[in-house]
Amino acid sequence: IYASYGMLLSGLQDFKSGNFAGKVALAVMEAFPAREFEVRVINLMYSYINPWKNLLKDSIYSLKQSIPIGIESGDFEYTGYVINHYSQFIFFAGFELINVAQEISSCCQVLKAYREEGTLLVIEIFQQTVLNLLNSSDTPWQLDGEVFKEFQHVQEWERNGLFILNAVVYINKLMLSVM
Repeated sequence: IYASYGMLLSGLQDFKSGNFAGKVALAVMEAFPAREFEVRVINLMYSYINPWKNLLKDSIYSLKQSIPIGIESGDFEYTGYVINHYSQFIFFAGFELINVAQEISSCCQVLKAYREEGTLLVIEIFQQTVLNLLNSSDTPWQLDGEVFKEFQHVQEWERNGLFILNAVVYINKLMLSVM
């Protein structure tokens, strides 16, 4: 509850109170361990609250450490969310691209193993973006590579109203076109 409230407060731009609520959530989790909720609290705290007050890189370690916790507790949905945020944060925090590519590849294997297909698609878009940045191409803004092929998905997603996935594609294409 405290982590959700902290996320809400942060979304309303009350970052100080949001951060306080997030810290209360972590303290409650530590005082009354409930493994089945741990990955959820960590995801909310380090994906939606902490980045407003601290550097992105300050969230990365906690997110990565929570992946096995989520798997052990059987919460594959929130483990997928954590993997999504972790993968994007290491990219946006400016880590070496070769390391980002390796980390995202490992994360994709976890998502495949636990059949988190929706989150996997988002991560594969970022993975292809990283691969495009690492490899020279005549059309680096095209997400048509070994991991993700935009032409196989974009029209289907538009027909099915999955606009958020198309937004992720187009935001990554925009980044690639200006880099």
